[in-house]
Amino acid sequence: MKLRKFTKKESLVMDKLWESDIPMTAREISGIIPGMSVYSVQQVLSRLLEDGIIKVTGLTHNKNSIARQYVPIISEAKYLALIMNNKNTGLQFATNFVETNASLEELTELQSMIQSKIDEIVENKK
Repeated sequence: MKLRKFTKKESLVMDKLWESDIPMTAREISGIIPGMSVYSVQQVLSRLLEDGIIKVTGLTHNKNSIARQYVPIISEAKYLALIMNNKNTGLQFATNFVETNASLEELTELQSMIQSKIDEIVENKK
């Protein structure tokens, strides 16, 4: 498995796969990501499959063709833990999280966590 920080499109696709309780096809994924074509999703899935991040779990009939169904191999929690342990990508990950999908509630919670850590560091320096 080649674990690395995901591109924006890879993150969008992986988020949908992680949110789903069932295997998904490229067409299903593109249907729930606004502005992302089936072709773009297929390209992303191909890279993720090659890197061993996802796997094909079955085939289904999709209109006039047969479509692969995909599931993630690595859980979101495990991915985040591995990425956060790499100090170089931790800041990049946090930046990406804040810029792409953080709600006001999540940002407030993150701000509180950061302030608690700052207070702890300041206290330990005394």
